[in-house]
Amino acid sequence: MRRFECTGNLSELSEAVAVMQQAIQLTPNGHADMPALLSNLGTSFLCRFQRTGDVSDVSEAISIQQRAVQLTPNGHADMPTSLSNLGNSFLGRFQRTGNVSDVLEAISVHQQAVQLTPNGHADMPGRLSNLGNSFLGRFERTGDVSDVSEAISVQQRAVQLTPNGHADMPGRLSNLGNSFLGHFQRTGDVSDISEAISVQQQAVQLTPQEYIPRLGDLLQAHAFLTLQSPHIYPLSARLLRSSRNLPAYNNPHRQSSLSLANQIPQAALRSQKPQKK
Repeated sequence: MRRFECTGNLSELSEAVAVMQQAIQLTPNGHADMPALLSNLGTSFLCRFQRTGDVSDVSEAISIQQRAVQLTPNGHADMPTSLSNLGNSFLGRFQRTGNVSDVLEAISVHQQAVQLTPNGHADMPGRLSNLGNSFLGRFERTGDVSDVSEAISVQQRAVQLTPNGHADMPGRLSNLGNSFLGHFQRTGDVSDISEAISVQQQAVQLTPQEYIPRLGDLLQAHAFLTLQSPHIYPLSARLLRSSRNLPAYNNPHRQSSLSLANQIPQAALRSQKPQKK
């Protein structure tokens, strides 16, 4: 599994899955290590799903992780981790299939993981972020503003608890910005889009150059604010032009950023046309 994390070679991940399956087959029922072995195997299936998009892998991950949770004693220190892994798999399948029951399960399981995590625990920010992403996913499916409001609240807490300089800070800021953007799209409150831009700017500033595709999220936020406040068009235009300089290699967001760069100037100009009386 670690070799896959270093190389990204899918065959090494599949080999890791096979080895873990053998380990589980050789482990007696009732053995204390069984829940952890199952949880690790489920995580490996989830990783392969994230790489290939094969729904059968994430479904297998869910089945295995549910068994891991069932076999973990109440009060065991590993329970929050097992629940968090299961929640990530439910959310991953929801994002692939759109099945609302999966995002409901993701929210429920992530809430349990957060409740069982002690205050001050190093994993609390990540578990809050996962819960916030689940609320945002349900909002995007149902349009219920209470869900995106809850996502913002939870993700703000995740950011507040993340230490300065932590590698996950840019991602958590980006998630929070996406929730503010979603809230704006539903309510039209310009203060939301201003918050979205602020946190996305922080995310971009903290992101290493090789991962700069987060600029695409910032550009999207600027696009909405441009339509609301055309006087900031020059700033948006400069940001949009900068997307053309993103490296093409291993950068799946470059094309969407370029597309946005081509669309926003025309949209901004349309927004400045006099309204018909």
